[in-house]
Amino acid sequence: MFCPKCGRELEEGTVFCPKCGFNLEGGENADASTSKVKKGSNKKIIAIVIICILGIGGISGFLYFYNTPDSKYNRAETAFEKGDYQKAVNNYKALGDYKDAADKLKDAEIALHYVTGKEYMEQGDYEQAKNELTESDKYEDSKELLRECNYNIGLQKKDTGDYENAALAFKDSASFKDANDQIINMGQDLTEKGEYDKAVTVFDCVKNLGDNQYANYSKGVVSSGKKDYSTAANCFSKAGDYKDAKELYKDAQYSYARDQLDKKEYSTAKSAFIKIKKYKDSKKMISACSMMMAKEAMDDGKLNDAKKKMQGVKNNVEYNGVSAKDINEKLAANAAWLGICGTWTSTSGQASTEEVSRTTGYNMGGWTLDVDSGDYTLKITCKPNNDGTVNVKGEGSIPVFTNWSSIQIGLDCDRNHSISFNEKVSTANIGSPVQINSDTTITLSPSGITVNYLKKDTTSSVYFSETYKTWVSYARSGAY
Repeated sequence: MFCPKCGRELEEGTVFCPKCGFNLEGGENADASTSKVKKGSNKKIIAIVIICILGIGGISGFLYFYNTPDSKYNRAETAFEKGDYQKAVNNYKALGDYKDAADKLKDAEIALHYVTGKEYMEQGDYEQAKNELTESDKYEDSKELLRECNYNIGLQKKDTGDYENAALAFKDSASFKDANDQIINMGQDLTEKGEYDKAVTVFDCVKNLGDNQYANYSKGVVSSGKKDYSTAANCFSKAGDYKDAKELYKDAQYSYARDQLDKKEYSTAKSAFIKIKKYKDSKKMISACSMMMAKEAMDDGKLNDAKKKMQGVKNNVEYNGVSAKDINEKLAANAAWLGICGTWTSTSGQASTEEVSRTTGYNMGGWTLDVDSGDYTLKITCKPNNDGTVNVKGEGSIPVFTNWSSIQIGLDCDRNHSISFNEKVSTANIGSPVQINSDTTITLSPSGITVNYLKKDTTSSVYFSETYKTWVSYARSGAY
């Protein structure tokens, strides 16, 4: 095939001659045809460009108005009303501090957490649901849904055998449905299996557990292991007849009593031994406690208390180097002092001041102050020594004048002049005055005590001297 215009050989089906451009089908020049095509294409391109420019302008305008704060705020409000809380959150967040967007954002976030939490609950993912609902504050029924989540978490953990964490979850459910019963059942199961530490942890999550035998037994075992025998004994007592609780109670009570005895808490130890007086050597230990209490009383000079505590204690009782026989013998040797130990109350007395003339024979007299019954008290203790003597210790007060005057208004009187003494005396001193300081003596006797005070002042005047006297008699009002 050849071009009819330029004679160039062509392939079959050629439309335009590549050399001269002749149109083999229409007989036209290829350049002219191409020119027409190009002119049509240019018009189309121009039209497309114009459309694009208009489109871009429209889009720009749309985007401008779409992204104004007011438009975003309205979209956020609409989204919140329709329940599309994620969209509401996004729009409120983009607004920053525009109008009340910050407050609305908080509300939208709370609502989003709430609906997300409910979605997780529907899927059975209670852990994630709990996390979301915790963030939803008190929105609608979120509090009740949280209880339900914790309850279901408890059930899930119980099914896996994780009783301790299950109990915590049930506890957090605030008694939702049968949460308390679920905890109790797990605790009892652990007690039956001998897993007492875990059982105690589980039972601690129960509200108003009461005197549950299983719980008390487990706690008793754990407390014994920690040497908290007081708690152990109390728990085993409440455990009743569960397993070997009765025997474990006796053992814990005995250990507690011995522990108190070693700590010199003799009264507490004695009370503990009395509760199990037929267990082991408790009866002997009761006597030992009484003896040690008597020794303490005697060391404090309270001989009557010591004698009372030794009643029923046989001479063969010994503990920690102390012998009941020695105490009884010492009490017998100092029996005379038992009538002196105690509290003494004044029955009568008088304080006085008088002038003694030096340069003349004229005596200007003096003043007196009477002591009535019950005005003053005196406390006496008598501690026996190994050499046969006794340390007599006393505390009390008496009235004394401290100056002299011819008129009453000029007098000074110390109505509570302190008396304090600790004198080593023998039985032979009973009934005789004992000097307790430079101006005071005391006469001790089971039938009564007298305190005498005498002070002379010779420095106040060149014309006369003063003498101050006090005497007070006492009767015993209490023994110790």
